Amino acid sequence: MKLETIAVHAGGEVDSSTGAVAPPITLSTTFEHGPACEPIHAGYLYIRESNPTQTRLETALAELEGGDFALVFASGMAAGATLIQVLGSKPHVVFPDDIYVDFRNMAHYLLPQWEWSVPS
Repeated sequence: MKLETIAVHAGGEVDSSTGAVAPPITLSTTFEHGPACEPIHAGYLYIRESNPTQTRLETALAELEGGDFALVFASGMAAGATLIQVLGSKPHVVFPDDIYVDFRNMAHYLLPQWEWSVPS
């Protein structure tokens, strides 16, 4: 398929619970869970962790980019923290002086506990 066709159809399956061709956007909700906090319906537990809208976006992005999967995050901080955590053990990381304050705090207080080398 051409990119334009993929863009129109990616992540656009009919909503199985409602039959909607254009499914509703899940903005904020809680999901039912079991007694041990396990997800019951479609694997969703907490809106900022995963939700039906996020799943559709990840599916669409993976299809558009030709990847096996894609990840999206609820915030830039979540995306940045995930990126930092995949760097492996004991990396040397340089943060610019004007970086977002919470990244600066993470570099100063948290990363040294993980034996990361972070220059002041």
